[in-house]
Amino acid sequence: MRTWRSGSSVPSVPDGADQAYQADRLEQMRIKRIWRKKCGSSRSGSRKNV
Repeated sequence: MRTWRSGSSVPSVPDGADQAYQADRLEQMRIKRIWRKKCGSSRSGSRKNV
């Protein structure tokens, strides 16, 4: 469990909320990776040729 009270600008978040926030970021990263596989495969190729 982390505590943000060391003078940082990050507010103290309940542990559950912090875990949910991290899970949300992981989910978004996973979605981005899937999107890159789906449409990035064809688009990134043409982008490299430019």
